[in-house]
Amino acid sequence: MEIRKYIPSDKPRLRYICKQTAEGIFKHSEKTLEAAAIIYNDYFTENESDNIFVLADDNDNAVGYIICSSDYNKFMKLNSSVYLKRVIKTSPVLSSALIGYMFCLKCIKNKSVHLLIRLQHSFAVVDNLTDLLLNVLKVFCRLFIVNSISELY
Repeated sequence: MEIRKYIPSDKPRLRYICKQTAEGIFKHSEKTLEAAAIIYNDYFTENESDNIFVLADDNDNAVGYIICSSDYNKFMKLNSSVYLKRVIKTSPVLSSALIGYMFCLKCIKNKSVHLLIRLQHSFAVVDNLTDLLLNVLKVFCRLFIVNSISELY
């Protein structure tokens, strides 16, 4: 296993992992799984790819990742315009999930970063990945982590 920076060819694999690890209402259909990838993946890969770290297997395939946003204003602006429109076209009922996600982030807007962690499988290396990423992010940002990532869903 290797921890490395995101490369554009990782995008389909990260979307796949996002869909595979989706929970609740997102597991209802292919359209709702697609909405999950739009909400919890696409903004990051398309706008803040420098803030993505990938856990790659021995064949350099992504098996997990940590994404974060370090630009709250950009995140909110693009999600409320570009990505909300994509979600509405894909699965209108899940537009409320994106709106709820943005509402949660509005509550912590005085903090500059939020993180999402997704792993395809349970790996012992998770602690190392998290520790590495937290150390990197501490250099660049004031860090705030929601106690439970599941609260964002």
